[in-house]
Amino acid sequence: MTQPTSPAAEPPAPTGTICTTLSVHMTVNDDATWRQRLGNVLRRLADRADGRVTAAVHLQTMPALSARQRADCIRIGMEAMRRAALDEAYLDALDLILLDGLPSLRERKR
Repeated sequence: MTQPTSPAAEPPAPTGTICTTLSVHMTVNDDATWRQRLGNVLRRLADRADGRVTAAVHLQTMPALSARQRADCIRIGMEAMRRAALDEAYLDALDLILLDGLPSLRERKR
């Protein structure tokens, strides 16, 4: 069992301004620049070609993070999204099993 830490043991809060902005775009932005619109067209073409979903991620922080730190943040976020999708699929599978095994639940669900 772990012992609770005292408030005095916490590191001091950093001074200055810390700002984080994360944007994930799955749709077209009407006021996008020509480069952003071209990127959106290419992403949609790639989505159609390989059947996957492409998301544009814009991560902006102050102070700036290194490329490795940004990649780690995005990797961790994608892993959390994968776990959430797995949980949803698991719950849907449980629903199907219950509805198949107990048809009386189907009438209650409606």
